[in-house]
Amino acid sequence: MTSRDKERRTDRRLPIKVPLLVLNLSEEDWKEEVMTEDVSAQGLLCHLSHIVSLGERLNLKARLHNGSAIELMGRVAHIVPVSKNQNRVGVEVVGDSKQWEQFFLSWAVDERD
Repeated sequence: MTSRDKERRTDRRLPIKVPLLVLNLSEEDWKEEVMTEDVSAQGLLCHLSHIVSLGERLNLKARLHNGSAIELMGRVAHIVPVSKNQNRVGVEVVGDSKQWEQFFLSWAVDERD
């Protein structure tokens, strides 16, 4: 097990449902609305019906109840087939993970109110 694997496994995951728009801006150019299964400071887990590859870059767009929004880049870090048309996909936030962490924590606070 690499140090990155250990870090990933100890990263606290929170069962927060955050609606996201996931976009693939490669030649296939698709987008899909999803709900996160869980989130962490480094990324998220969601279900996608589109086929993705490990390492693939995705654009993530999310909006809070108050209308504020963020747009981040993610990298596919984990894929587990769930059914013929569905995969559980772990996405690592690339770049400003602090912005992502602040966003999902704000979402959790909004959900409690």
